[in-house]
Amino acid sequence: MKIIHINYSSDNSGASIAVKRINNMLNINHFQSEILVYSKNSNNKDIKSIKKKNILIDYTKANFHKIFKKILKIFFRINFKYSVNFNLFPSNLSSRINNLNSEIINLHWLGNEMISLSDIGKIKKKIVWTMHDMWPYTCFENYIDENDFFEKYSLNKKKNSFLMEFFLKRKKKYFKNIKYIICTSEWQKKMCENSYIFSKVKIEKINLPLDFNKWKPLDKITTRRSLKINNDDIVFSFMLPHRYAAHRKGLDFIVRALSKIKMKKITLITTNCESIKFGNVNHLNFNNINLFEDRLKILSASDIYLMPSRLESFGQGLLEAQACNNLGITFKNTGSADIISNEQTGYLANFLDDEDFYNGISWCIDNLSITKKNMIRKLSMEKFSYLSINKAYVKLFKQI
Repeated sequence: MKIIHINYSSDNSGASIAVKRINNMLNINHFQSEILVYSKNSNNKDIKSIKKKNILIDYTKANFHKIFKKILKIFFRINFKYSVNFNLFPSNLSSRINNLNSEIINLHWLGNEMISLSDIGKIKKKIVWTMHDMWPYTCFENYIDENDFFEKYSLNKKKNSFLMEFFLKRKKKYFKNIKYIICTSEWQKKMCENSYIFSKVKIEKINLPLDFNKWKPLDKITTRRSLKINNDDIVFSFMLPHRYAAHRKGLDFIVRALSKIKMKKITLITTNCESIKFGNVNHLNFNNINLFEDRLKILSASDIYLMPSRLESFGQGLLEAQACNNLGITFKNTGSADIISNEQTGYLANFLDDEDFYNGISWCIDNLSITKKNMIRKLSMEKFSYLSINKAYVKLFKQI
C-alpha cells in the first residue's frame, strides 16, 4: 500500500517533524510512504516538492495573507490571539494530487495559502487528515481557547458573524470528501468530535511516534560539562519553537513557579526565550536550536521537562524528553496529557492552575530517583515506539 503525505514544509516545525517520523515509521514497517511538501527547504532526498517554483506567486500569497489579516483587524475588529490561516488564494494542487500514484493521501499542515479550501474539496483520492492544530475545524485560527471554541465552532455553537459563518460554511462544504481524521491526542479527539465541521467524520486517535533507537540519552555528566552546568544542579528544560509561541506554551507559568523555589543549585535551559531573571535559578538560553544533536544534548543534561501549554495538540518535545529519561510536567486537558502517566513518569497539573503546577515541580524534585531506574523511558517506549504506533495505522488503513 502506498501512502503520500502532503505537508506545507520540510522545515523543523512540529508538524514537519511529525510527518517525517510517521513516514519513516511506515517505511520501516513495510509500507510505501512518501512526503510531498509545498515549501522544500532541506536537502532530504526522500522529501519532494509538489509545487512549481514561482517567486511572483509566492510573494503575492505572502502579501495577501498580511493584507487580509490587517483588513479583518481594522474593519471587523478581530483581535488575533494566535496565528491564523485563510486558504482563500486560488491554487491548482488538487489536480496534481489526483494524478499521484497512491492509494491514500494523508493531509497534514496545509497553511500559508498553499492550497485553497475549494481545492481541498476537489481531491478525489482516499483521504486521511492528521490534525496538528485546530485550523481544520475553526474559522481561520490555528489555535483558539477551548471556551471560545465551544461557543463559536462546536455543534452547539452560537450564531457567529457573517464573516465567520462564511468561512465555516466553506469548510463544511469543501471538506465533505474527508472521511477519516487522525487525532494525535485525546484532547484533539474531543475537539474534533464536538466540532461543527467534523462531527460526522470517522475519527481515530493515534499518538505520534518516536524512534527510540535514535533518541537515546547521552551521558549526563558529559553533557552538563559541555553546557557548563554543575553536575549536582537540578536541571529543568523548556523548548520554544519561536518566541511568539511563549504565551501558548505557558512560559509565564514557569516564571511564576520557579520564582518560588528557595533552594539553590537550580538551572533552567530554554530555547528561543528572552533572558529571565530568577532569584536562585541559573538561566541558560539557546536560540535557533534545530539540530537533533543539540536537542539531544540539552535533554540528556536535564532532569525535568516543563510543558505548561495552554493549548497543545500533542507535545513532541515532552516525548523526546521522556526518551531521555526526564520527568515531565504538563496540564490536564491538553494533548500532552497523553504522554505522562501521573506520578509515574511525571505530574499532570490541574488545567492552568499555578499552584498545582508548582506542586508538580515539587513532586518531580522529590522523586528524581525515578530517573535513575530508566522507568520513564521504558514506559514511554511501550506507548510511543514505532512498533506500537504502527499497529494503529495498520488497523486504520485496513478500514479504508
